[in-house]
Formats: sequence, C-alpha cells, structure tokens
Amino acid sequence: MQTKAGAEKEGKALLKRMKGKGWKLKVWENIGWWYRVHNGPVAVYPTTKDRFFCLLNDNVKVACGGLATWTDDFRSKDPNRAVSHQVKFAREVLDRMEKAVCYVEGVIGTKR
Repeated sequence: MQTKAGAEKEGKALLKRMKGKGWKLKVWENIGWWYRVHNGPVAVYPTTKDRFFCLLNDNVKVACGGLATWTDDFRSKDPNRAVSHQVKFAREVLDRMEKAVCYVEGVIGTKR
C-alpha cells in the first residue's frame, strides 16, 4: 500500500466480506501501509491483488502471526475460504499431534 487512506479503504472492503461477527481492522505503517482483519486468534492478510491468506495463532487474545506448525501456503480470492482452509489444516495437524502424544503416553505409561 502506498498510502494510509488506500490501506484503510481496502481494509474496510475486506472487513465487509468477512463472515461472522467480531472482525476488526488493523492498519499499520512499515515501509508502506498495510492492513489485516482479525478476530481472536485468526488474522486475514492480503497478498497479490484479490488474494488472501490466513494465519492462525494459538492464543485467543493475540491476532497476529501464526504458528508454523499449522500454517501452509494456501491463498484464495475468497478471504473466508482462506480462513476455513486454515482451520481445517490446523485440525488435521492437531489430530496427528493427538495420536502422537497418545502413542508416547502409552509407551511411557502416563496415558490419561
């Protein structure tokens, strides 16, 4: 983004596209103006024109950054699809982690 006004305009347009309640806009300057929308631990960022990606954090109070463990390189023209994809991807990672933890608990005899 070249200007703060441009980032705010595009950010507000993205905000209107998001499903659900509680989405907020964040605009900041870092060698240009940038924006994202966030809701709890999920944040949606623009990439190239008409593409978005989602980052999912493990802290419901922080809406920036994402865990590398459950972040892939998915991009979509639909920001809501980016969010649903990232949630599905994170769920798959959690399922694999749960199986691994249960296995190790069985090995060391600390299974719940």
